[in-house]
Amino acid sequence: MAKIEQAFDYSSIPYHKRYDYEYKPPTPLKRAGMVSALFIPPIVKSSARYFTLGPKLKDWTLGYHVALLHVMGKMDNVKEIQTSTARPSALPKDAFYVEEYFSRSSNVVEFLKQRAPGEWPDVADEIQEKVYGEWIYRQEDTDPEMYPFIHKQRKPFDKVLLLIHGGAFVLGSAPMYRRNAYDYTQNTDAAAFTISYRLAPQNPYPCPLIDCVSAYIHLLEKFDASKIILMGDSAGGSLVLSTILVLRDMGIKVPAGAVCLSPWVDLTHSFPSFQANHGIDYLPDMPKDPRLLDRKHFYAANEFLDLPYVSPIWATDFSNFPPFLIQVGTAEKLHDEVVAFAKKVSKDSGNKVVLETYESHVHTFQILKFAQGAKAAISRIAKWIMDSPKTSEYKLYDFNGSYLKDGSHNI
Repeated sequence: MAKIEQAFDYSSIPYHKRYDYEYKPPTPLKRAGMVSALFIPPIVKSSARYFTLGPKLKDWTLGYHVALLHVMGKMDNVKEIQTSTARPSALPKDAFYVEEYFSRSSNVVEFLKQRAPGEWPDVADEIQEKVYGEWIYRQEDTDPEMYPFIHKQRKPFDKVLLLIHGGAFVLGSAPMYRRNAYDYTQNTDAAAFTISYRLAPQNPYPCPLIDCVSAYIHLLEKFDASKIILMGDSAGGSLVLSTILVLRDMGIKVPAGAVCLSPWVDLTHSFPSFQANHGIDYLPDMPKDPRLLDRKHFYAANEFLDLPYVSPIWATDFSNFPPFLIQVGTAEKLHDEVVAFAKKVSKDSGNKVVLETYESHVHTFQILKFAQGAKAAISRIAKWIMDSPKTSEYKLYDFNGSYLKDGSHNI
């Protein structure tokens, strides 16, 4: 049977280099025309719908409604999606990044290969090519003239944040997440390290997971596990949890904690909200592409979907899991599986899990940084990174990020 990675023939360019850095931008006048042609019609259409039919949810503001229309814009070509999302995000003037490459762990490859329930992709055996990563720093934290920064910073970092980007396992890159890394470490003493893991469908499971576990092992060469926090959104949140499961099962010391934003924990889509919130959340249905062959996902073959390293909710043992924070919106398709996962971990192992739900918010709503609820959520991420949780808690917030209930209760 043909393999999915053979159906896509443009995997030779590294993901962090797919954006053309030599590209000359158009003149300001031409750029204004391009932006107007691209955005004004859908904005007008969305605004008209908002005022005539009303928002899909009563809490949504006009800005939220229009922004979601933009997020919902579809690009049917996987190559186009991967190329466009390799474009770097801009950092503020007080920040800069430093490139760092690291090796893949052959031990991780062998460990996962022994536990594969189906056909092992040949690309997963590739360990010669190094993985690309970036350190994100603020000018006040360290001197950009001093290298390597991780050993010669002006003041010691209290924590290191290993940020694993989302993107349904098929898109995203470290350069794309530069600004996110900067924002998430604001008001903390943490340095951020982001990585460009291999992407499906050219590199399906376990390739992304191998790169993420290898990144953590790389950090352990410089930092104690008690200083490292893993963080990811959507597919990145899934990879965070899968990474911790692999580390635990391999007998490697797990990180001090984890932050998961709308983690994709069930690729079998067995929870009601995946269908109930269709048409409200921007997440699409199952991908439709003839090159998928008989598969349901670009990321993993069907026989892998209920493997805990692919869908963490199907794990039966959460012992030795670190504390973690989960944020999820009530309007997203993944809501039910995320809540069920948090309750399962807390009940089964007694781990310190803080689950925060935000009324009427969609999948990874933190990217809509103009929204009050997103601002509140990002500020609580910084607080959680700085403060160790004392108990497992369930917290419910309204659309603007304020308590719906005074206080919290155990999960």
